[in-house]
Amino acid sequence: ISGNKFGIYGEGGYKIDWYHITSTSSKNSYGGVIFIPYKKKTLFIYRSFVHPKSSFAGLFKKRALKEVLKSARAIISRVESIKKNNKEKIIKYINAINRTLKGEYIYKNIPGVEK
Repeated sequence: ISGNKFGIYGEGGYKIDWYHITSTSSKNSYGGVIFIPYKKKTLFIYRSFVHPKSSFAGLFKKRALKEVLKSARAIISRVESIKKNNKEKIIKYINAINRTLKGEYIYKNIPGVEK
């Protein structure tokens, strides 16, 4: 389980930081993503740090790195796909991010999500 904090990064950028709450496999984990406008595109900076509970976790370092890269590519692919094929949805997402940054709780009326 992790928590998330949204924020503004520089001029026109956004950041999302996550932090550890509890886990069966890690002692601690944190990271974040930053989206920065750059030459009519978006620069995407992703970082993730995990302190595993197992001393054998080092054996899986390469696999874990591949999974992190796979996650980053999936995020990029999804955003690009929505931007290209569903402009209304990307506008909805941008509005939701901006409302969150203003302190509004945006997860209203979603089954299974309570404030």
